[in-house]
Amino acid sequence: MVNLSRVMVEDEDTMTAPTDEELIIATMAGEESAFAELFQRHKRMAARIAGRFFPRQEQIEDILQAAFCRAYLALNQFQGKQEKSFAAWLSRITANACLDELRRLQRRQEDLFTDMSETDAAQIETRRSTVATTAEQRVISRDLAHKLLAHLKPEDRLMLTLLYEEGWSSEEIGKLLGWSVANVKVRAYNARVKLQRVMEQWQ
Repeated sequence: MVNLSRVMVEDEDTMTAPTDEELIIATMAGEESAFAELFQRHKRMAARIAGRFFPRQEQIEDILQAAFCRAYLALNQFQGKQEKSFAAWLSRITANACLDELRRLQRRQEDLFTDMSETDAAQIETRRSTVATTAEQRVISRDLAHKLLAHLKPEDRLMLTLLYEEGWSSEEIGKLLGWSVANVKVRAYNARVKLQRVMEQWQ
């Protein structure tokens, strides 16, 4: 069993924290505190991804719980140096958890957002000529983006968000969704066209 107290080695005035890989080994050896440390390190990243799709805090917390539970149960599948990093591996798990929840909501027809109001239409026009600067404007802008993206299929919504908000490559998204790079690019184009048409309806 890996002893975390030994991993934290003092070298004069510096202290070296255990790597993610060391924490994974410790977790698999039965040290629960090691996985708790992984959670603390990476929960903000996972919450940021979840927040791209779900506006309510309780929804984000549900995604976090699902993502970290999946990661814990699949730690033996983490390939260490063959992966970019534990964070990258966890981000894919989190994205999959988001996709599953988006699909569930679609099946149950429990869309989180109502049809766009005249106020929403005005916000679209405002976004064309101004940049949101206040906290309130940023919240409104984010809510409007959720409403627009809700018109897309869950897979396309996930794809656009990861591509333009999270900076994933077409290859990474294709690997996650089981699509070719060419398919990712075509669907991204078609999804943007659909969003443009939705916006034009409210001009």
